Amino acid sequence: MNIFIIASIVGLLISCGGGPVVSPRMLLMEKLVAEMRDPSSQKSISQVDLTKAYALQQKWSRAEEIARSIPNYRSALARLALVEARIELGQFAEASKDLLAMPSLPMDGGGQQRWVILAHQLSLAEAVNIHPDMIAAYEKANIRVPPQFKGNGKNLPANQSPTAAQADRKLASAKKIDSDVKMIKKSNSEDLSSKSGAVNLEAPEGGEILLARMKVKMALQVLMARAEGLIALERNEDARNLLLPMLTSRDDSSFPNLRLQGEYYMLCWKAGLQDQVRPLLPPLFESLRAFPILHSDLGDYLAAGIVLATLDGKPEAARQMLEYGREGLRHHSDFSRNKNFAALGKGCWESKMEKEARDCWEQSLQGASVIPNPQSRAVGAFEVLLAQQRVSAPTLPEEEKQIRDILQKLPKAYLAIGIK
Repeated sequence: MNIFIIASIVGLLISCGGGPVVSPRMLLMEKLVAEMRDPSSQKSISQVDLTKAYALQQKWSRAEEIARSIPNYRSALARLALVEARIELGQFAEASKDLLAMPSLPMDGGGQQRWVILAHQLSLAEAVNIHPDMIAAYEKANIRVPPQFKGNGKNLPANQSPTAAQADRKLASAKKIDSDVKMIKKSNSEDLSSKSGAVNLEAPEGGEILLARMKVKMALQVLMARAEGLIALERNEDARNLLLPMLTSRDDSSFPNLRLQGEYYMLCWKAGLQDQVRPLLPPLFESLRAFPILHSDLGDYLAAGIVLATLDGKPEAARQMLEYGREGLRHHSDFSRNKNFAALGKGCWESKMEKEARDCWEQSLQGASVIPNPQSRAVGAFEVLLAQQRVSAPTLPEEEKQIRDILQKLPKAYLAIGIK
């Protein structure tokens, strides 16, 4: 029997029992994640993606279950992905409540992991204007926050310009980083002696570099997460007011990479800032067409460009970037090629290039079916379903059959390499 029919019956039974209806595709994605045997690497990354996919469908209980099942620090990142989904859905009050209920979350990691969790949690807190409350919650939980994070609270109400992003661009300067590092070192010795029993989130090795990256990236995420939520609430004018200052600044250093720059422009376009975005696209397209072909996320970078070129009425530019990606992926490892073709397909589908999208997903599934590593097979199939889920593209029967074949062969493939 077709696996999607079986899954539909299961979903119906769950619904009759009072639980949420789970889509057949999501159930299949869960099966693929279950067949990833190494929880320390790709499996936990896929679980974070699965958590957010469920959260965006407002299947909160299932999203929380998956997040808590992750055995490493990515469990914390998955729980923050759930909060991020709430913000993108415009559920600001619920997101605030969830964040303030998790003040000890950074302690789920170690070393730089704690900083990553802390920075992400504080960026989400700023997106819903509760940065001071989040700092207070940390202190109440006896967690000492590094001083430069305490000073990062520039609220971003919907009717004001993004002062936090502007401040973070200044904080990323070398002079400020040096100052922050000195402050951290000084505060470490003071905090450890001044408050017995407090957990001090010290700067990790290479912390000044990590700080610079996080400052810029998290400031951008503040803007994008809140703007998505405002658009979901049909408050497009508020979203435009929030997004516009970074467009008019013409400061490319505001963007940590071309992918986020492209995604920011896509969000601005969605909010109604087409006239402001158009003049910024030619240099972006030029940079993407010269992007390093061996980059591990080549497909995601080019996907943003493909969508923007289509929106701007430049199909030839979109096809040039697609062909650049196809050619570049010939030089990737099997695992990277499968993952990136899935991402390219997502960009094509969003650009109404449906045939090209199906071709990309076919490339990914064909590669996944023959790659020697069984976990990589599961990941390749999962990435195709995740891409389709994100753009609401149906999974075709022939694609479902390929994925079912991959799933059925995984136990034997693991046994062949000595894994039960």
